[in-house]
Amino acid sequence: MKKGDLFKESLSDEFTNNYIKDFNIQTRMNITGISYWCKVLAEADDSECNYDFRVNVANNIIKYCCQILKNSELYANISDSIKEGDIRKTTVELNDYLTDFCEKCNRHIEGKCRIILSKCENSYIEINEKFFNFILLVYVRIALSKKYTKLEISFSSEQNYVTICLKATDKKSDGKYSEDVSDIFSDYFNDIIPLVLKKIGGTFSGDVECSHIKFTESKGNALCSPKPRFIGEDLMNIFSIMLADFDDYKYYL
Repeated sequence: MKKGDLFKESLSDEFTNNYIKDFNIQTRMNITGISYWCKVLAEADDSECNYDFRVNVANNIIKYCCQILKNSELYANISDSIKEGDIRKTTVELNDYLTDFCEKCNRHIEGKCRIILSKCENSYIEINEKFFNFILLVYVRIALSKKYTKLEISFSSEQNYVTICLKATDKKSDGKYSEDVSDIFSDYFNDIIPLVLKKIGGTFSGDVECSHIKFTESKGNALCSPKPRFIGEDLMNIFSIMLADFDDYKYYL
């Protein structure tokens, strides 16, 4: 490869070019937000700096930090998905796992969208939790960006396969919510999801209104990992990062 061709070829790729542009916009926008709250803090009178004031400033700064990390999370998952080699998997029971997932999402996006799980007959699958959470949160992000206010999750087992159905309903259409929010996740939804799913042995079909994720059913329920608990995670965890630009979540109370 001739000198300079590496950059010319990489930047001519549609996804790479759009990713860099989006990353640049997101970084500048969120650093501007952080700078604003730093200015508010620096210029506040001593009488203003009570507990509520400090917590409000801290929450806003962390929110912008999480938004900066969003594109890095996308890059990391794509990069890890195309690497060769096996990944660590655990067996989970979907009622337990998805119940906790919905609870965590609903705490972050309260008042914006409701994530509902339809309890089904116990089913077990083998997943890598990092990739699985990312896939589900990409779908949640896109449902939010398209102004849907309800996301229904269900699953069924048939012929040694488990199919998870994700259905977005109740779309807002008033003036305040008239335009969809477009970003790199929604623009490349049909490329990102199948790529990451392939890495953990799943397949994908459908669209944002109704998607199906299919896994081979695991019979090793005796080896099922403990019920997942997302409490006590790092401040800037995957839920905080992926949902920050849609939520009013309080990182500090």
